[in-house]
Amino acid sequence: MINQPHTKNGKSSLKGIYKLFRVLTINNQIEFHAVMFSEDKLKATIELSETLQGRFIPVWFKLRFLSRVDLRQEADGKYRICKSVFFFFATYIQSLELSIGGL
Repeated sequence: MINQPHTKNGKSSLKGIYKLFRVLTINNQIEFHAVMFSEDKLKATIELSETLQGRFIPVWFKLRFLSRVDLRQEADGKYRICKSVFFFFATYIQSLELSIGGL
């Protein structure tokens, strides 16, 4: 959900953000709804939902969004992600499900 910062230490900064994210949340789940590839297989779009639970407060969030991914084919024949962008649905408020204490 967080794009890589364009800085000298962008990758290490991104790892730090995700470590903090993992400390603050538990029981994270990702549900894939659709995966679409371009004909040349160098671009993909993924529709998914992510369910998050706060570690220190009993709150659950379900976020639905699209991930746009650019791929490149390496010498070993495998595809690697070279760019990704996340788009939240326009009806973000409607797609946000909030539960407090299992109610």
